[in-house]
Amino acid sequence: MIVAFVAISVSSCKKSFLKEELNNDPSSLANADPKVLLPTAISNMAYFYGGDFARIDAMLTQQTTGAGNQWFAMQNYDFVNSDFDNCWNSTYVTTLNSLKKMGDYSKEKKLYHYEGVSKVLSAFAFSVVVDHWGDAPFTEAFKAPENFQPKYDAGSAVYSSIITLLNDAEILLAKTDEGRVPGAEDLLFAGDMESWINFSHAIKARLYLHKKEFTLAQSELVLANGIDVKFNFSSPGSGPMNQFDDQRTGDLEYKNSYLYNEMNSIKDLRLYNYVDTASGRLGDWLNTASQPVYFISAMEQKFIEAEILARSGDINASKVLTEAVAISYTNIFNDSTGTANALTAYPYNNADPLANRLKSVMMQKYFAMFFQPESFADWRRTDIPNLTPNSGTAIPRRYLYPNDEKTTNPNTPSVTLYSPRVFWDN
Repeated sequence: MIVAFVAISVSSCKKSFLKEELNNDPSSLANADPKVLLPTAISNMAYFYGGDFARIDAMLTQQTTGAGNQWFAMQNYDFVNSDFDNCWNSTYVTTLNSLKKMGDYSKEKKLYHYEGVSKVLSAFAFSVVVDHWGDAPFTEAFKAPENFQPKYDAGSAVYSSIITLLNDAEILLAKTDEGRVPGAEDLLFAGDMESWINFSHAIKARLYLHKKEFTLAQSELVLANGIDVKFNFSSPGSGPMNQFDDQRTGDLEYKNSYLYNEMNSIKDLRLYNYVDTASGRLGDWLNTASQPVYFISAMEQKFIEAEILARSGDINASKVLTEAVAISYTNIFNDSTGTANALTAYPYNNADPLANRLKSVMMQKYFAMFFQPESFADWRRTDIPNLTPNSGTAIPRRYLYPNDEKTTNPNTPSVTLYSPRVFWDN
């Protein structure tokens, strides 16, 4: 089933969501049953979040290096607009378009849980768009055929709308729904509405962290209950990095990146699951058909908590940081052995100045968040790690709008890879 969904998203990813044929995308048929649209949206989001987004972001944060084909040019920041077509169109065309139809259908039929789930996933997808592009169509999105040229809403306004979506979703998900409810087609939680509510709170914790509203972020972390939102690809499908490494061998190099050299210097055991040091190819952690793609993890939430505590000087920051690193080891080895060794690099000391405390937390998070797009946000928020540009004097801090948007919608903002920054990147 997953292979079929992903095939749909890949076949359509080079088209513009402004065009009429994609507002009637065959992967999200008008008035189609949520049981069809929900797994489509989930699997497509997982495939591209753990694939194209992860690869570009890992290269920009020097967790990997571009070596062949277009990746060699991108390594030196020679991007063109079409390099971002897959990411933009997969998010808008297949994921958000499917969720819009699912939400409208569910609202009409009073299917509260499906509607709530559609709002949570839409909020996540829109947050990914804002975090990479900034301003984006929201209030006028998906209005075709009446409007093929939607305005771009300010990223900060979209963030506010995302939080409203999540608040509304939590009310719907908490209702007693006596109609049809999600089940096996819910590829994340198999219809467990409490987990969807926790996911909503976890998204808000991440958004508030980006906005530097740390008290609100901490409150949402408590309500998230350390939820792991993870999609495992399975046979006969293939994880996006496994598929990429098999089909595009040599396009990316995994040895001798900044992350590789830093982790290798302390013999951090996770590195040797990230990278096959003998071949230089991707290691077993991601180069597997059952690759895990985390939308947001319990580990990430622990790191968010550690950062907030470190910022305030709370003496519990060191304990929480240790817990976060232990989760990282357990995810890979089913054992936290190695945590103590990992913490010897950039050790945490509550008596240190704030800059040093943050460096300890964020470097450990950088090591743990291998090929997870949130690392790009973390680097822009904190400028940790202190990376040297591969070319020129600066590292890109945003994505370009895709070529179809640039050529068909006059409302598309004029941007470079460096400016304007996403609203929270200051």
